[in-house]
Amino acid sequence: PYNLATIEESYSLGTVTGCFNVGGIAGYSAFAFPVNGAVSINNCYSRATVIATTGPAGGIYGGSSANLSIQNSYAAGLITCPGSKGGILGAVGSVTTANDYWDIEATTATEAVGEFMGAGTTINATPKTTAEMKTSAMVDLLNTNQSSPIWTIDPAINDGYPMFVSSLLNTATHSNTLVTAVYPTMVIHSVNVTSELTLVDYNLYSISGQLVKSSNINNTEATIDMSSLGSGLYIIKLRSESGVSTHKVIKR
Repeated sequence: PYNLATIEESYSLGTVTGCFNVGGIAGYSAFAFPVNGAVSINNCYSRATVIATTGPAGGIYGGSSANLSIQNSYAAGLITCPGSKGGILGAVGSVTTANDYWDIEATTATEAVGEFMGAGTTINATPKTTAEMKTSAMVDLLNTNQSSPIWTIDPAINDGYPMFVSSLLNTATHSNTLVTAVYPTMVIHSVNVTSELTLVDYNLYSISGQLVKSSNINNTEATIDMSSLGSGLYIIKLRSESGVSTHKVIKR
């Protein structure tokens, strides 16, 4: 990539294979316009297996000659190459990193950067064990200084590694014939619910499973006040005489 390219809230799985400059998210960053601009990777992760036949190879980026920024991202896929390999970058000339991590066990990379081209650069990237990667503490680190929560975790999803909050908002589970609408999914003060059937009640849970609010409804619509709750992911469980639906919302 070049010319101020930006990759945000993206991830890769599977296998990435190439000769050299092979990375889980991108291969090579050349340069950016204008002068002092940067190609940016922000809030991304790769669990892809990265294979380079000659090297270098990196968990997130294969290589960069200049003006690359990687922030709030992690790598947790096996890296295989005969040349230089790094948990974050295979080879680098000029890069700015902040709040980045790699799974030292899964990647088998002992260093964040495989090789430096020219003067060394200070790398803000931290190795973690697989067990450490799969914790709420890891999520808190990735969410540090973010304007709203980007990351969350569920042991049953993404093999227990951190994932994007937005990924959970793409699905809602339903049973029987209860058809509902919940909006907005990004909540500032309150969330509205409507249904084709009369709703009996609702329960509101935090992402950790704690019941934080509940009330009877006895109507086809309701407004749930979330203004007093902290930022994060919440789960709304709506019940009628005919079934239950579960929806995920984010309190900003």
